[in-house]
Amino acid sequence: NLAFLQMLTEEAERSETRNITIFAGIYNSAREPGATLKRVPRIDVKFANATDRTRIVLHRLFENSDSVDQKKMESVLTSYRNDWKRKGIPVNDDYMTKVRSAYPFSPELLQLIQEQARNLFQGTRGALGLLGAMVKIAHKKTDLITAAYASIGDRSILNRLIDLDPGMDLVKCAQSDLGDLGKNRFADEIVSSVLLATLAAAGKT
Repeated sequence: NLAFLQMLTEEAERSETRNITIFAGIYNSAREPGATLKRVPRIDVKFANATDRTRIVLHRLFENSDSVDQKKMESVLTSYRNDWKRKGIPVNDDYMTKVRSAYPFSPELLQLIQEQARNLFQGTRGALGLLGAMVKIAHKKTDLITAAYASIGDRSILNRLIDLDPGMDLVKCAQSDLGDLGKNRFADEIVSSVLLATLAAAGKT
């Protein structure tokens, strides 16, 4: 304990402002100062709720995640909903609530990365890095980022997808498919979506 107090005072002495004052009390040689501290059980904070994890992801990726213009967002999502209905895609209020909470990502994309592939990435930064790279290439193209923007043509995205497929067996198959189908419309988006869903589901039913 005395050595620890000495370390604190030395650090205080090195302070540029030198305005640190340390108060310490050592009761007697028979009683450890640490024995006077209140011991409490360890607390682990785990974000088991998907909504909480999504909010953390958005907070880490966007500096204005807590101050998004809700009216503008609703206008964008209403436009998407109307377009989906015109194309015969059933959309209910529950689904739109999920889209709203995940925006600007689709809820399916976050489910693939946060739920199914979460333990396959090399740390949480791999998942955040993938989402960040997708934002970088998609933010000028779309208002809603889906798995279609996990483009294997982008090096920063490809490197992170390899985390999910270290042997690159599936990635090479996808690259080959894209090479064969590349001239077709939406080939890149379809191959990207299928590959990400396949990688995220690897080893699962």
